[in-house]
Amino acid sequence: MKITFIGAGSIGSLFGGLLKKSGVDVLLIGRKDHVKSIMKNGLSISGLEEFNVRVNASSNPLDAKGSDVIVITTKAYDTKNALAELLPILDEEVNVMSLQNGAGNLEEISRFLKKQKIIGVVVQLVRIPACHAGGRGFESRPDRFNLLKLKKRLDFQGVSLFSGLSGPDM
Repeated sequence: MKITFIGAGSIGSLFGGLLKKSGVDVLLIGRKDHVKSIMKNGLSISGLEEFNVRVNASSNPLDAKGSDVIVITTKAYDTKNALAELLPILDEEVNVMSLQNGAGNLEEISRFLKKQKIIGVVVQLVRIPACHAGGRGFESRPDRFNLLKLKKRLDFQGVSLFSGLSGPDM
């Protein structure tokens, strides 16, 4: 399964890094300077655990072609522009997940895709240093309980991403 994150900021880098570490084929789409740093230094995650992972990264959204799931992790106000850039590669096969802060994201995505192809997730993060690429740090870390809720929701929809994640309420 190939998962592409559109927006390689704190949320996209964190979840993309965790998925890559667990063996998922991940692509991060982000700003050129951040992508360059990820390609040179890898992506370092700290918080619940500390590791550095080599992950594919690009600044061209069209490189997401062929993804099974495209995860939108941009700021809410960038959702429309991100989807407009993806329009040439959005087809009947791809699912799009909104993993964003803010309201109105699902409604915006539904202007581009059938609702059956959209997965909505609420993001709730605890603020501590977590993602670093080339010394630039983002301050966010997932609360384990919320990761378990996300896993349960995805498993219910037949998408198995967090194979190594377990907990008492699973």
